[in-house]
Amino acid sequence: MTSVVPDLTETSTRPDSAPSRYSTPRRQPSTSAAPIPAGRAGVTGVAEYDRVMRQRAADARDVIIRSGFAAPCDRPRQLVFTDSSGRVKVVDLAGDMAPLQARSAGTVIDLLEAQLPVPGRPDLTRPLPVLFADDATVRQVIAGFRRAADRSEAERRRYVSAANRLTLVASMRFSVLRPVLTSTLAHRFWLAERHSPRRWQDWATAWSGTARVARTAGQAELLTALVGLAFDHGGDRALPDELRTTLAVKEAMAWARAASSHATHTHSAYRAVTAFEAAWAEATMADPCLAERNTLSGDIAVGRVDQIATKVRLVLDNTPRFNESALWAVIDGTRHKVNRDAMLAGDDNTLSILLQVPPRAAGAFREARQNRSTVALYPQRFAMPAATPAADNTWLNEPRAEWTRRDVPADVLLAGTPIGG
Repeated sequence: MTSVVPDLTETSTRPDSAPSRYSTPRRQPSTSAAPIPAGRAGVTGVAEYDRVMRQRAADARDVIIRSGFAAPCDRPRQLVFTDSSGRVKVVDLAGDMAPLQARSAGTVIDLLEAQLPVPGRPDLTRPLPVLFADDATVRQVIAGFRRAADRSEAERRRYVSAANRLTLVASMRFSVLRPVLTSTLAHRFWLAERHSPRRWQDWATAWSGTARVARTAGQAELLTALVGLAFDHGGDRALPDELRTTLAVKEAMAWARAASSHATHTHSAYRAVTAFEAAWAEATMADPCLAERNTLSGDIAVGRVDQIATKVRLVLDNTPRFNESALWAVIDGTRHKVNRDAMLAGDDNTLSILLQVPPRAAGAFREARQNRSTVALYPQRFAMPAATPAADNTWLNEPRAEWTRRDVPADVLLAGTPIGG
């Protein structure tokens, strides 16, 4: 079955940002090798697709754009990294970019606890954007927090809470409040297979913007240039507002709840992380540059409108692996909420899906049928309530009234007791 994938990619018209003094040779990553369409070049699965893309990055001797979205988090102001001697240092990306040695864990914990005012909302604050260079730096900071917790009883809770919070964020597939540079780069770009996406040094070697100066530049210069790659280059389409808001809100809830080891807070943190992961999975499925890969994996379904009556029938080009009924339908880059009614298998091995389409989306489906446009479907896997219900965790709360003993007659207590041997 030939798979047809919607062309959701857009040509970026955004001018390059002003070059930094640490990234003189930097330029836009190579886009000559665009993600290959599904069904071409003999690609039959996700593993082969990934291998081909990594090989194309190796042939181009550069990184290749992987995500069509802009960076899903705000540009950080502080960068925390580990130098060659194993010491944690901080770079002020908004200042003179001179590396500062973190003489104690208090330097980093002050950054993680710092808050910024929300523009136009004087009553609200948001966390200071802090970027970690790699997972090894995150682990070292967590270990430093736990060691510092043994020094002073007065500061013990503060450091333990910070370690718990950072441990929770480190376990997530991605973070928008405490992002990791290597994870952001791996999400946004393809890297040759001979390089490890977990090492920022390999990214500095692979990217043409830093490869030429990697031998003479210092760690702070290379990391600052890679921050520019992660946040100033690649796809520039904005995430849907509801996804971006959910990612920030749910991670903030998890960050706040993870400070305590109480069962109620742990339960709330788990629910927030679960909602974050669902929203992140949906953001991946909505990514225009990952449409081919998601089609091969079955995370999204693609097809063409075949019939419009009381219900809309789509003839699919691939076999989806999701079972949800509430779906998003993407037509020419616009999302519409639809409901799946049934899946039908034809005598000629075709697979069709019947959709219940709301009146406001009917016109888009009619145009898609006339223009023979491809429609992409993927599930709505998260919901963002206006607020968490107060009764969500009542089963974990302490009883409102103390338990009192009831006097029960002896015949009731002994009712049903076996008699005899």
